[in-house]
Amino acid sequence: MGRFGDRPGFLVSALFAVFALTAAPTVEWLDVGELVASSWDLGVSHPPGQPLPTLIWRLAMLVPLGGIAYRATLVSAACAGLAALPLLILARRLAGPLEERLRPTFQVAVCVAALLGLATWPQAIRAEVYAPQLLLGLGVVAAAMACSGREPVRAVVVMVAVLGLSGAT
Repeated sequence: MGRFGDRPGFLVSALFAVFALTAAPTVEWLDVGELVASSWDLGVSHPPGQPLPTLIWRLAMLVPLGGIAYRATLVSAACAGLAALPLLILARRLAGPLEERLRPTFQVAVCVAALLGLATWPQAIRAEVYAPQLLLGLGVVAAAMACSGREPVRAVVVMVAVLGLSGAT
């Protein structure tokens, strides 16, 4: 299990698979129907409008896999799975004082606890704005932490870019 921390692609893929297999097959409760419908015709949902997720969901709807709502839901599943990448960066920083052999296990445990918990999982299996926002928000935090590293200018540029995308959500 600890080796997943050394293979982030495997961890992201495993999390995406869990979310995709448990994803809502169609329109679910709360705002999902409105968000899917506004994405289909590129309209505006309730304020503030969610322009970035709307465009991404619309692109996902072009993929011939399942129903329209399921395709949009896969975007949430992908975003939640990809959120493991900045989480691994943050966990690596937090794991600093841990013994070397325990660090990868700690990193994976942080990702699994955060992404398969009751606060995240329900948002990753339906077409909502929260999983894309989680990915972007964690990206900002990971970039901010990288500012203290060797390439602070690049980290600041990435942080500002991701923060701007986050604002479009």
